[in-house]
Amino acid sequence: MTVSDVLTLANLRAACVLAASILVSGCNESLPLSLDKGTSAHAYCLSGVRRDVGIQPGTETHQALAAWITENRGGWEPYLATPPALGVIVRADGFSLQFVGSVVIAHVEQGVLTKTAQESSYAFLSSQCGN
Repeated sequence: MTVSDVLTLANLRAACVLAASILVSGCNESLPLSLDKGTSAHAYCLSGVRRDVGIQPGTETHQALAAWITENRGGWEPYLATPPALGVIVRADGFSLQFVGSVVIAHVEQGVLTKTAQESSYAFLSSQCGN
């Protein structure tokens, strides 16, 4: 192997790394989700005591969820694994969001997407489940 061959391989490797980083950074999606003031939702608690909690319009939980959705429309990426049977799943018209630790998984028309979120940002849901 000549010096020229080594340089060619190094350039090829650098080009592949650059292309991969461009592809990954281009995968961020914005979701046009919203929870209308008159639309109810359901939280399904999968950790601890399993239960179904209604989230009625006009409640503090409904308002907090609507605000969370509005504040977290951007930064979603494809989710390439089977979602765990843990956390809290919120279902509303046209979407579901699964909150598990520092990860949120969205089941939407575009597919299954994920983003990171601090647990404190959705503590209002965990408290509904008794966690």
